[in-house]
Amino acid sequence: MGDKPNKCVWMWAGVLNYRLCDRDYQCARCPVDQLFRSPASKEPVSTPRSASMPAGRMVPATDRFHDEQHLWMRVLPEGQVQIGLDPLAARLLESADGFHLPRVGTHLRRGAEAFSAQADGGCVAFASPVSGHVLRVHAIAPGRVRPALSRPYSRAWLLVVGVARLEQQLSHFFFGRAAGFRLRREWRLFQQDCLALAPGAAGGPLALPDGGEIDLDRFRPWTGCGYLGLVGRWVGIGARRRSKGGTDRGSASSDPGTDRASGTEGHEPGPAGTEES
Repeated sequence: MGDKPNKCVWMWAGVLNYRLCDRDYQCARCPVDQLFRSPASKEPVSTPRSASMPAGRMVPATDRFHDEQHLWMRVLPEGQVQIGLDPLAARLLESADGFHLPRVGTHLRRGAEAFSAQADGGCVAFASPVSGHVLRVHAIAPGRVRPALSRPYSRAWLLVVGVARLEQQLSHFFFGRAAGFRLRREWRLFQQDCLALAPGAAGGPLALPDGGEIDLDRFRPWTGCGYLGLVGRWVGIGARRRSKGGTDRGSASSDPGTDRASGTEGHEPGPAGTEES
């Protein structure tokens, strides 16, 4: 594969035997993508269905790849990959104060720590899902973190990485129905973990009025610092280890200062390629 991949993401996912992208990877305006995402609908597609989903709706965008850390990856032109938080990670980290991101130009190695979310005096670390160089970072202002995370597929992106051998690097991720099944299953299991900790919580049941979901706004204060450890088991590096059968209970840490991807400490986003919101 060259530096300008043009295979349709549905071909990479194994759904189509052959199709080349002629829309510069603007999947939201592609009739083929519309066919696979909503076969019964005749309405044009403008954005992924999950881009502005209500809190708690675990519906993946079908034009993205997803990994076990609950990151999504969107293929952009010129061999670039945009990386962000999927609905589960966004929901669990909605109280985060901000994100510690690598500098533009940093080389990321797949599986090595790349960035972290700061919350409740600690951090939840994420490994880079791909190897490549950071081309852009999205510096979300502290006061706008929660609004950004409420729209995980449109505003909760963090990095754009230039990736070589793109098809090879994306081949092991979740896509389509497999991503949706896993996302909903993980959300259900996370809530079971919460309930196992909360049977004696004061103030009544920790559920929304419809009885269907944990109310995380009430659950977080009740667990104190224990909540971050729980989150670190289900998203980020802790989730990656858990999915591989490890015994690690999470990657939540009280020391957010080390960047293992580039071998430097306390990196800050550089000015070039940095986007703020």
